[in-house]
Amino acid sequence: MKKILFAGAAAVALTVSAGAQAADPIKLGLGGYSKWLFGYADQDDTFEGTRDYTNFDVKGDNEVFFKGSTKLDNGITVAIDVQLEAGGEAHSSPAATATTTAVGVPVAGARNDVNVVSNSATTATTVTRRGVTTTTYATTTTSTGEFASAGSVTAGGAADIIDESYITVGTGFGTFIVGSENNGAYLLHVTAPSAAGLSQDATHGLLSGAWVRNPGVTMVSTTAIDTDGDAEGITYVAPSFAGFTLGAVWKAGIDSAQGDAHAMFDTNATISNVFGVTGAYNGEFSGATLKLSAGYAVADVDGVGLDDHDEISLGGQFGYAGFTAGGGVRIINQDAVGGGDGASDGIAWALGLQYANGPYAVSVDYFTSELAGSAADRDDDEVTNWNIGGRYTMGPGVNLIANVGYIEYDDEGTADNDGWSAITGLHLTF
Repeated sequence: MKKILFAGAAAVALTVSAGAQAADPIKLGLGGYSKWLFGYADQDDTFEGTRDYTNFDVKGDNEVFFKGSTKLDNGITVAIDVQLEAGGEAHSSPAATATTTAVGVPVAGARNDVNVVSNSATTATTVTRRGVTTTTYATTTTSTGEFASAGSVTAGGAADIIDESYITVGTGFGTFIVGSENNGAYLLHVTAPSAAGLSQDATHGLLSGAWVRNPGVTMVSTTAIDTDGDAEGITYVAPSFAGFTLGAVWKAGIDSAQGDAHAMFDTNATISNVFGVTGAYNGEFSGATLKLSAGYAVADVDGVGLDDHDEISLGGQFGYAGFTAGGGVRIINQDAVGGGDGASDGIAWALGLQYANGPYAVSVDYFTSELAGSAADRDDDEVTNWNIGGRYTMGPGVNLIANVGYIEYDDEGTADNDGWSAITGLHLTF
């Protein structure tokens, strides 16, 4: 697959360079979205203890897209997409130090399956408290990543201001996406419908831990394969034929939330060579619609305390007379060095039903994540989440959304929490 991707990319590059110069130059236009939510959340009394969490909050998420394209005289379309974070979340310069926890120990409140230091440390100080080893490394930059592995890193506000940036090259034999973007299995994945769009929202839904706090449970928040996040790589999507399409992806390695810091990877010290394939179907017959997807991804993980890591995702939706029923499943196979399961070994699945009529839509959905968590404990970390959502389209690109949901975090130890939230707000697209 690696040779196929390289050969295809080279062919596209040669074809593009042969294009006539008479085509119009690329001119950037603006797009994006703005989402602002106001909501109420209630934590479990035992989890709160002597702490006093706020019940009401306002949360936002905004991005501005700079997009442009041109069609060459030879028929090839070249486009660029750069997505700028525009407020609503904390984005700041990388911290000067990073703290890593021992293998298999999750960080309380962390959204990602794993976080990886983006620089090699030169000095380290190790302290053991309550049986958990904490090592502080001297480093210049840190960033949180998204690949499932043991070990974690936390850093104060180390986040990318540019979320994704990539170019696309569209030809008669498919489209190549080169740069910082999700993999094809994620882009083509089908899962449970959600009227409010918050059921598997890792930023503002209940699964994000932004409302009812995650006490330290190892989890995933989607049935799509998102383990490589927005790391830089090459994705290929084949043309659709009779409703079917195929995709493939290769990424050299993962060491930050967005890209690879432009450094060649030491395959003995980081996650490398992520390969993935995916297939999807989208068809309509006799007034009914059918969507199906299947994805597979594998990576070299020998340098991060694991023997192997691979994932499978499956999804489907069936729609008729305004109703849409669907779901997805994600199976993560992760083996630790020396035997046993890695922290993110397990399964996640979702089911949902939606009804839409004109500008209105309502849905109910269920999601669960069950992962191994700490290798020292035979039990699993479990998360269950129910949502009832609604959407009213007030005008083009203007959606009023609302969601009521319940979530339960069940740690394999004693760090549990559960609660519910009621959220409403506006989701604008432009």
